[in-house]
Amino acid sequence: VQMEFSVAATGEVKPGGNLATGKISRIPEPITQTGMRAVSYFGNNANVSFVSRGGEFTVRNCGNDALKKGDNAIGIFTYITTENTIF
Repeated sequence: VQMEFSVAATGEVKPGGNLATGKISRIPEPITQTGMRAVSYFGNNANVSFVSRGGEFTVRNCGNDALKKGDNAIGIFTYITTENTIF
């Protein structure tokens, strides 16, 4: 599976703060027990995205600077699933 999503800050996000949290419904379950992670950058700030096996996600500002309203993060994940479905 290849999955991509983007989130944008609705206000200032300080270092260590979350840009977004939520749940993605009906994603194919990855075989990894600990979920999936991806890293993107906005300016000098690294943003880490995490998606659990059940679809719950968190996107966090891991940079030294605050992000401003409208700054974004993109999570791109390529993974093997537990499903045997052929498309």
